Amino acid sequence: IRVVSTIACLFGWAALAPGQVAELHVSPEGNDQWSGQRATVNADATDGPLATITGARDAIRGLSSRGAGVAVNVHGGNYFVEEAIVFSSEDSGSAEAPVTYRAVPGEEVVIHGGRAITGWKPSGRYWVADIPDVKSGDWAFSQFWVNGERRTPARTPNGKNGAGDFPEGDELFYATGPVMEKQEG
Repeated sequence: IRVVSTIACLFGWAALAPGQVAELHVSPEGNDQWSGQRATVNADATDGPLATITGARDAIRGLSSRGAGVAVNVHGGNYFVEEAIVFSSEDSGSAEAPVTYRAVPGEEVVIHGGRAITGWKPSGRYWVADIPDVKSGDWAFSQFWVNGERRTPARTPNGKNGAGDFPEGDELFYATGPVMEKQEG
């Protein structure tokens, strides 16, 4: 599908005269294997918008011989970016054929610099999620957001460093008997 989409994209843009602007679309409902030339998914779900800004950047890079400018329309929604989107001079286009990225007017685009944690399940009074990459030590996080508000990840014992370090011996809580709340009196 990627080869067909890229060829279709090349033929569509080849017809544009210098100074004209081709449009690409990015949407959370998209797929980076599609052409990006459609704002919505087609009826048979074989083409539509791209899924990521990186996908749009890469599609444009694949069209090095274009004479037209490119406007990337980023549709409303939440985009989760796990690593930096890196642009270089080749991604700027030229004065005659500029490359621009813009939110679709009237739509709210939110780019999150992190990972969505899914699979939450109730466990008593709490909600828990299994994160295999954290268990294996392949990933650590220091900030946690719920519904747009920063939260402190639960952990015991708590480390001194909010960056997710492991507690030192002097940070551990030891008790030789029962622990009770202080009684007001």
